[in-house]
Amino acid sequence: MTPELYKQAMRRLGSGVSVITTRTPAGQLAGFTATSLVSVSLEPPLVLFCLRLDSNSIAAFREARGFVANILAAGQEALSEQFAQLEDDRFRGVAFRESGAGHPILAGTLASLECSTRQVLPAGDHELFLGAVEAIHLGTGRALIYWDARYHAL
Repeated sequence: MTPELYKQAMRRLGSGVSVITTRTPAGQLAGFTATSLVSVSLEPPLVLFCLRLDSNSIAAFREARGFVANILAAGQEALSEQFAQLEDDRFRGVAFRESGAGHPILAGTLASLECSTRQVLPAGDHELFLGAVEAIHLGTGRALIYWDARYHAL
């Protein structure tokens, strides 16, 4: 068992693509591309995502009291790539509006889930952020899927 073998195996699991966004109490915007968004519970509605400990966004997500899980649509590959970069200003040129809590809701997504952070749990080289879904905004289109290190439309 090696990290590379593990990566190869996980590339065989198709995943939806999301951009997770937040705003800290001091007003700092943060966001990153995730394929780790998971539905946890229906009653109450809970989701979780995973964030690497060495991510330049982790401090903002720890500090923020919530986040928005923006589920990307086919055709939003460039948006996914922008939020996957290591640069500081990932929001440059990105259209969004604010949730009731001030977190960015990205334009043109299939769905956006406004969440309050319930728990942050350690998990190896990541932390798991568990959120309670407070509001949902639905869009239209087809799903953007990431499989075998490439984007696909469903």
